[in-house]
Formats: sequence, structure tokens, C-alpha cells
Amino acid sequence: MTTGIIVKKRRVNPSVNAMNSATIEYMSPKQGIKLRWGLWKTAAQTRCGTVLLLSGRGEYLEKYHETAADLNKRGFDVYSFDWRGQGLSSRMLANRQKGFVETYDDYLGDLDRFMQTIMMPAAEAPYYLLAHSMGGHVGLLYLHDHHRLFKRVVLTAPLIDIAMPPVLKKMLKAYACVAVKLGFGKHYVPGAGNLKPQRFEVNRLTSDWVRFQRMNRQLAEMPGLAIGGVTHQWLLATFRSIARLLGKGFTEQIDTPLLMVAAGKDEIVSFEAQKAVQKRTPQCHLVTLENAKHEILVEADSIRNQFWKVFDEFLN
Repeated sequence: MTTGIIVKKRRVNPSVNAMNSATIEYMSPKQGIKLRWGLWKTAAQTRCGTVLLLSGRGEYLEKYHETAADLNKRGFDVYSFDWRGQGLSSRMLANRQKGFVETYDDYLGDLDRFMQTIMMPAAEAPYYLLAHSMGGHVGLLYLHDHHRLFKRVVLTAPLIDIAMPPVLKKMLKAYACVAVKLGFGKHYVPGAGNLKPQRFEVNRLTSDWVRFQRMNRQLAEMPGLAIGGVTHQWLLATFRSIARLLGKGFTEQIDTPLLMVAAGKDEIVSFEAQKAVQKRTPQCHLVTLENAKHEILVEADSIRNQFWKVFDEFLN
């Protein structure tokens, strides 16, 4: 097992992202790769354990400082990290904005090394997992082989499958496979490109204008956090991992108590796939927040309050 290598320890400028309460460090899960990780320590008198927070595709530590603060108030220490290829972790390609991963085993390997070398040697048990979208997908893969590690697991809008018609999905997977075989794995998929400013009225992530503008400010003040669309290789790796997750008998072996929180207005991940997996997975409960868009944890207060209510009830 590779030992985590600490590169630098610093405080983050609160004027940029209000993360002055977090300690930010780097580790090296393998040669040539650096992962940026963060720890938010609770100041609560009653300590309840540790939450591992796994973010979605294209996200970064700064995006979840509010969620970490909410967990700190509940007595949890919070660990999180930027996935390889995003945030301020190592990017895989010369164009930093291209969403790329060779295989989801790379994500799983990074997660396991983070757990083994950073979190578990120092964190206070019991451990809980809170994971969003792609983070929820990787979290489920990890639970399959480590189902005794976390006491309880909460997934928000997990990427069980992509929201699109089955025929189109089949065609897109075949196209991605051909594109990779022809040597275009590191190229953007058609229609994708570097990140461009988006109007609030057409965004598919949140109905909260204040939090939407906060994310824009974070990217404007820290442009190194930005990530654009996905490459053919990322798309093919995702389709292959989805097939693995949805394979017969896979989630049936996950018996950790699990709460899946779906977004009723989600246009990114498939609600039908979430329902199907919930039915197949022991001790898995599904709650739908009807008015929520995909980013439940950066949604309007009324929706976030609903989330924290079901979260608290599930953990207690």
C-alpha cells in the first residue's frame, strides 16, 4: 500500500470560498498523481463520528463547505477529496478542462488509498458515507467490497445510470467504444468543450440563485477548479461501470443501511435506475424530494431542510 505523501498544508482564503475552517493537504496515491483532500473538524461537544463526503463529476472541495459546516454542527468530522482529473487534484490531460478517466478502477483505487492512508488512521469511528452523483456511483462500487466499513450511507441523486432514452444510450455507448478504438479517447465528445458561463434560467443543477452565483464566483476567483465536458474515454468508462453496477447480483450483496435521496426534477441521472437498484439492494430506502434539481446539497433552503430532516432521521 502506498503511503500518503503530504505535499503542503495551508489554510484556504476565506474571501474566496469561506473554507478557512478546513485544513487542506495533498496525498500521492501513486507516482505522478496528487489528490487534494480536506478535513473539517467539528467543534461540537458531543462528537458523533466521521463522515466521508464524495463529490460528483466536475466538483471540488470548495463547493461543499456549507455541507461540511452543517455536518460539523451535528458533531461529525468531515473528510473529502477532489477526484483525479478535477478540482485541484492532478489533471490527466494537457487541457485541464477535459473530463477524463481511463477506468473507474482508478477512482476506486484512489478512494481506497485515501481511506487506508489518510482517513482511517486518524478519523474517529463510527464512519458514515455521504456521496453525490458520480461519487454515489463510486461509493456503491466501494461498498460492494467494504460493506462493513461504514455504519450508514446516504446517497444524493446517485449516478446509477444516465438519464436518456434506452435506444439513444445504446447508440451513444457504441459510438464511444468506436471513438476510443480509433484513438479519439482523449477528445471531447461532440458538443462538449471547455466550461462556458451558463445562465441561471437554463441550469439543470439548482433552483437557488444565491448558491448558483456562489459557484460562479468560486470558479471566477479560482479558475483552476473549472472543468468542461467529458471525453470519449470518460464516457466509455462510465458506461462500462454502469453495466457493472447494474449487473445481476451486484448491489444485492451490499447490506449496509443505505438511504438514497432522489431529486424529483433531475435531468442528469435516471430516477428509474435508482428505483430499480433500491428494490434489489438490502436495507436500501429511497426518498424523493419532488422539487429538487440534481444538486440537492446546493439547492434552496426549503429543499435542503427536507434533506437534513430525512438525513437526521436515518442516522438516528
